[in-house]
Amino acid sequence: MKTIYVNGDSFPAGAELADHLLIGWPGYTDNRSFSTENAKKWNEIRPSRLNLYPGGPAAIHIKEKEYAWPNIIAEKYNINVVNSAKSGASVLGIAKRTCVDLLELTNRGVIVDKVFVQLTTLDRTEFYKNTPDNRHFDDLPLTNLLTADRNAVERKLATAYLDYNDADLAAKFLYGILFLEQTVKNLTGLSPIYLSTGLSEYSLTLINSTAENFPSIKRLLNLTSLHSVDFNNKPMNSIHVENDFLLCPAGHYEQRTHVIFAEELYDKYIR
Repeated sequence: MKTIYVNGDSFPAGAELADHLLIGWPGYTDNRSFSTENAKKWNEIRPSRLNLYPGGPAAIHIKEKEYAWPNIIAEKYNINVVNSAKSGASVLGIAKRTCVDLLELTNRGVIVDKVFVQLTTLDRTEFYKNTPDNRHFDDLPLTNLLTADRNAVERKLATAYLDYNDADLAAKFLYGILFLEQTVKNLTGLSPIYLSTGLSEYSLTLINSTAENFPSIKRLLNLTSLHSVDFNNKPMNSIHVENDFLLCPAGHYEQRTHVIFAEELYDKYIR
């Protein structure tokens, strides 16, 4: 049986795909009816609804991954899929989780056939504290569990980020990408297959434009494999638009988009 490894942020994590199980879920919307104001309202009350669900947020996050495209590949094509994606993940958070996971898989004698990374945005970071998954670090923004101590950390980091310019954010992102690529190559002999999202496309456009003015950024960019990002799969959005599928309340794609995306990835990379 083939084994594929997946990491990334909310898209492979299946964010919102299980929200229909929550009390007060407002339902799906379409592109024409979607509003950032309504999305904000749902995000504000969602944490309390997660806590009301039996088993709390952790139980919902497990459900979300059951509906997401990595698990669709696993069930439809009888493939072993390890999905460590996390909503709000930073690029260094993705790289660190990937490093630990691949080391553990290697120690268990598991051969990984493909590594997929659905890219995140520039403006996320990570901090260190004890966490339920025993990784001892977490990512920002923290939209799943809003607590006083996390809000305090977020405010401090937001203040620190006021001094960052585009080049600083690009450098942080690119160092994370280099760490990720070398980790995957050293532990599996593979190069990660990058998948794009609407959010990451914006970040990559910003990085490319910044590289034109900062030789240090251009140097880092040229050392990465970001030129290989599969913009043909940019396309969760393309699938969503072409089929006039619905959106979840806070803007993530409904499961039908995940189903077609899984089929396309299987045909292109795994078959």
